[in-house]
Amino acid sequence: LACSYFVVKRRSLWSYAADTHVYRLVTSIKEQRTRSLSHNKPRTMSIVCGYAVEFDALKGNNVVWTFPTVGVPELPFVEFKAMPSGSHVVTQDYSYAWLGPGLYSVSAFRTVKDANAPRGLRARSIGLVCSTPEFLHQHCNFLDGQCEAQLTTPGVEDFSSLQAYIEQHQADANVEGNQHFIDVRHPTFSATDVQVVETTAIDKYRPLGLPGSVSRLVDVFGPATMVLWKLALLQKRIIFLTTPPIEPTCQQVAACCTIGARTVATDRFARGPNPVFYANVSDLPTLQSMENFIACVTETLFELKTSVYDVFIKDGKMAASSKHLAPLLKVTSADKQRFADLQAAPRNPLYSKSEEGEFYSEEDCYIRYFVEWNNRIFSALNTALQRPDRLITKQDLRAIGFTTADAPLLAAIAATYCPELELDNLGGCGCA
Repeated sequence: LACSYFVVKRRSLWSYAADTHVYRLVTSIKEQRTRSLSHNKPRTMSIVCGYAVEFDALKGNNVVWTFPTVGVPELPFVEFKAMPSGSHVVTQDYSYAWLGPGLYSVSAFRTVKDANAPRGLRARSIGLVCSTPEFLHQHCNFLDGQCEAQLTTPGVEDFSSLQAYIEQHQADANVEGNQHFIDVRHPTFSATDVQVVETTAIDKYRPLGLPGSVSRLVDVFGPATMVLWKLALLQKRIIFLTTPPIEPTCQQVAACCTIGARTVATDRFARGPNPVFYANVSDLPTLQSMENFIACVTETLFELKTSVYDVFIKDGKMAASSKHLAPLLKVTSADKQRFADLQAAPRNPLYSKSEEGEFYSEEDCYIRYFVEWNNRIFSALNTALQRPDRLITKQDLRAIGFTTADAPLLAAIAATYCPELELDNLGGCGCA
């Protein structure tokens, strides 16, 4: 077979959905400092517009309201992004979606039974479009309240609270979301001896997605989390197949982007994983043109479109679209060791304790583990780029923390971001 499958542990998505509200109420009580790097400065909760979608038994999904009334950008297929295929089987859900450059949608969806309505139910979705994806989850409680209020009083449509919410955020350019930052180390290696750390900066990293999403990814995929990490670093096109409710899988998309993140501030390494979140068949032409994305879908048709993705994930099984990608899906002995180290991170002061002596949550320890690994990788590659021979050496491998078995992975990462680099003979480097 052209595809290679790997079975992983999977937790119930319904269990995830039940716990979602608990995680959404989690906030940081610790004061967070502003990031020193320009690309890590706090961003505002910039709202572009708002919308409402309803389901009509005859007409299908319809946008029934938008605000502002003028100057709203085109929102391609937002009525289907806000009401994913199959949503009629659930009473509540949240959907995240990429609509275009600088346009990220978050919507709350609800259904209620109504004997007087066509098909015996009414469905509505209330959403916002924001310019960045970082704060989408912070709007969910408000949007759900608006959606519930609309369905409670059929025939009465009052969007005044939603309009005021949008106007407040648009009027104040300094409105910020919950600025939860995590300290991560960023080494700078000596160009002459990469084992020598010249400086270690402490960067501020803000996770993408709902608090707890990375921990849940680890729970669901187990050691194969390290496969997702490698796929994210290698800029692969990843599609998760799911069924409503889709928010748990949207959060898996966000978590995959987080574990592939880094704070190395160079243009060459700035392009990280690309979160598309929920996509449907209308997005096929767009996805076909993308070099890098992580998305979730509900239509099984996507599995047949092997030219669109590199890896397809269904029921916890990963399938590569071509034979040459299949080895990436194997959990190596090095991956198992890294996963054991990841699980131990909450008990390891290197990851569990901040520079000020405060302790991080399990979630933040996991994030620190991944981001600092990524920082070491890209710092070493940046050092190799400064050498006249552009050579990746055995010292680079050791400095990162890789073993000789990881040499193909490092070579693949280098080929993805800086193909001019070459790999030295790593035999006998002492990093078995």
